[in-house]
Amino acid sequence: MATAGEILENTVTGERILWLKTSVDTEGRYLQYRWNIAPKSRRIMRHYHSYQTECIRVEAGKLTVECNGYTHHLQPGDTLIIPKGQQHQWWNPTWEEVQAVVTIEPALNTEVLLEQLVGLCNDGQLTVDEDIPYLQQVVLAEAYDMKVEGLPTKTNTMSYHFLRFVANILGYKEYYPKYSTPARVINKAQSSLLEQAD
Repeated sequence: MATAGEILENTVTGERILWLKTSVDTEGRYLQYRWNIAPKSRRIMRHYHSYQTECIRVEAGKLTVECNGYTHHLQPGDTLIIPKGQQHQWWNPTWEEVQAVVTIEPALNTEVLLEQLVGLCNDGQLTVDEDIPYLQQVVLAEAYDMKVEGLPTKTNTMSYHFLRFVANILGYKEYYPKYSTPARVINKAQSSLLEQAD
């Protein structure tokens, strides 16, 4: 379970996530984290959320966000709100690290999704976000509010159930306990990092 002050580090992409406010802290109203994106990062997979609104506030560096067919070049002090249902992806095209604060409303189980993705990357099961295996995307999309471009738009269709069946046979899961339990190794951030978000 995520706790405020905990850091997730993706050793493959160089991204770091510092939980500022978890779903427990806000009683599920929202999730907030500080997000550090490595220089020259790859694009994350284009996706949308059916029930969540996402707000990105850039604090340092320059972040490129493609949202609903438009490209936004965010600089320090810029804020972009991504309404639910809009396809989006982002990347850092510069040689400077990006630091941003992301707020997602409502929180749902986004913390678990991010823990799972980071854990899979660190264990060598994934390369970068853009290259998540198709069948892994299938099981993640059904479990979390993340619909990836190219997947069936509805998860209650026969074709989707068939894909899910094949994914399960091949060992793809929506949840790997070792990535989201107290047993995994975590780092506590300096309290000053939390204070920066207030």
